[in-house]
Amino acid sequence: MTSHPKPVKADELEAAIDEVGVADLADFREAAMDDMPTIVLPMQLSMLEDAARTDVGQQREHNEDFFSLSTEVRKSERPSGRLDQGRALYVLCDGMGGHAGGEVASHLAVDTIQTFFREYWASEEGDRVSALGQLPPSSVIREGIRLANQAIYDRNQTDARLGNGRMGTTLVVLLLCNTSVAIAHVGDSRAYRYTRKR
Repeated sequence: MTSHPKPVKADELEAAIDEVGVADLADFREAAMDDMPTIVLPMQLSMLEDAARTDVGQQREHNEDFFSLSTEVRKSERPSGRLDQGRALYVLCDGMGGHAGGEVASHLAVDTIQTFFREYWASEEGDRVSALGQLPPSSVIREGIRLANQAIYDRNQTDARLGNGRMGTTLVVLLLCNTSVAIAHVGDSRAYRYTRKR
């Protein structure tokens, strides 16, 4: 047995419309927009600022720190909006080995790392990796650090430094490509990550 809806009288229909009200088309569009899923856009570099400072501290009389900041930012306008691309190399070394030794070691390590990555990024492989917005592979980062260590070892050998007279350095390297970061360290120097929450 089929049930048919009860017919609605015209005056009842008008009363129902008055109660509900007639929504504007704009209200429907707004409600439809609210129900749409949120679009998650890929992270993009929006700003890159850097600064560095070193201090002798309270325990020593001589500062054996050495650092380098090397930043490259390219900005381009596209139909989809502005695009910032960045690449950076930050190196911090805290030398050990007496007045002149630690200072020489930290300077030598920073210079070696800088030269290595400048040459890497100028190479065909480095250019390709950079164009893709990627960081160098970990093997490349390790090679840069190995070369810095070798440069210090060679200087110790050339200067015939022995025992406690040998110079050395701690090392922190941070590489940045757009929104990706790689950090490597040797020794007890540290890198900290700060966010808006902390």
